[in-house]
Amino acid sequence: MRPPARAPSARRRCLKQWGASAAALALPWGRVDANSPDTKPAPAPSAGLLARPRARFSLPFHLVNGYILIDARVGSRAGRFMFDTGTEFPLFINRHVLPMAKDQFMARGHAASGQALVLYRQRAALRDLVLAGELAFAPLAGLPHADFRFLEAAISDRFLGTLGHGFSRDYEFVLDYDQQVLDFLALPPPGSAQDEAPQYTPDPAAQLLLAMKFRPTGANGKMPELEVQLGEQQGEQQGERRGDQRLRATVDTGNLGSLRLSPALREQLEAQGLLRVMPGRYLLGQPSQHLRASLSGLSIQGVALAPLHDLHLTLDASDAPGQGPHLGLGYQFLKSYVSVWNYRRAEIRLYRP
Repeated sequence: MRPPARAPSARRRCLKQWGASAAALALPWGRVDANSPDTKPAPAPSAGLLARPRARFSLPFHLVNGYILIDARVGSRAGRFMFDTGTEFPLFINRHVLPMAKDQFMARGHAASGQALVLYRQRAALRDLVLAGELAFAPLAGLPHADFRFLEAAISDRFLGTLGHGFSRDYEFVLDYDQQVLDFLALPPPGSAQDEAPQYTPDPAAQLLLAMKFRPTGANGKMPELEVQLGEQQGEQQGERRGDQRLRATVDTGNLGSLRLSPALREQLEAQGLLRVMPGRYLLGQPSQHLRASLSGLSIQGVALAPLHDLHLTLDASDAPGQGPHLGLGYQFLKSYVSVWNYRRAEIRLYRP
C-alpha cells in the first residue's frame, strides 16, 4: 500500500529547504536597501577576500548529517562554517552565534520552513577570521547576516554561517567526501592562455566518469542547472530507453538530496519501476513524518548513473515557474564521486575515487 503524503517535521523542513531559503532572500553581493545612505555595490574577486592570495590551499572538513562543516575562528570565538554552494554570498553570518551590527537593512522574508528571516549587513569589518587553522582572511566589511538559530540543533551549536558561491567561484575546487577535504586551485586571469584549461590533476588511478556541462542559474550564476534523463536501458544502442522522462536538476552542496514531483508523475514513475517511495520515521534522532524516495534509471548527457536513495520527496502539482518537477543533486549524489567544480567552464567533472 502506498504510504500517504505527510507533512515533514519542522526540523526536517528547515534542513531540506536550507538552500531554497537562502535563494529566496538572495541579493547580489554588496547590494543594500535602496533607502540606505550607501548603495554602492562591493563585488570582489575571491582572492581579494584572503589576507594573502593563495594559488592553492586545502580545507579539511567534518561531515555532519551530510553537511560540510569547516572549522573556523573569529578572534577568540571558535565555530564552524558550512560550505554551501547554493548561498550566493562569500560569507553569510549567523548573528545568533556571532553578534553583528544591524547597520543596513537588506531584505525581509521567510525561510521555506516558515521561520522569519531578516537580512542586515554590518558596515564595520569583521577581523581575524581564520578557516581550518591556517587560511587567514582580510578584514571584511559589509558582511550580510541573519539569525539562523533554527539550523543549529542539527548542524552545530557553534554554527557561524556559510561559505558560499562568492568565495568559491574564482577557483577550481575539488570535493572529496571520502577524504573529507576541499582543495582549491586559483583560476588564471580571464583571457589568458591557461584560462580554459582544467587546473586539477587527478590521481592516475581515478576514472573520469562524466564532465557535466551546466547552465549557471540563480543570483550571480551560483546554481548549476542541468537535465537528468530517467528511463531503463532496453538495448545496446544509445537512446533505446523505456519510459524516458526528463527532470530539471540543480547541484548544490547545501542540499542533502531532494525530489519534487506532481502526484501524477509519481504514479507514472512508480508504474515504470523507476521510483520507490517509503515513509520516513526518524531523522537526526528525532521522530519525523516525511516521504523518502529511491530513483533509478538515471543518466546525464548519455552516461548511466547509479540509483539515488534517501531523497526527500515533496509532492506538488503546481506548474508555477520554479515549482515543476525537480531533482536536487546534493549529498546523496555527490558523496559517490570526487567532484571538480569550475564555474568559468560551466562544468563539474565526476571521478570515481
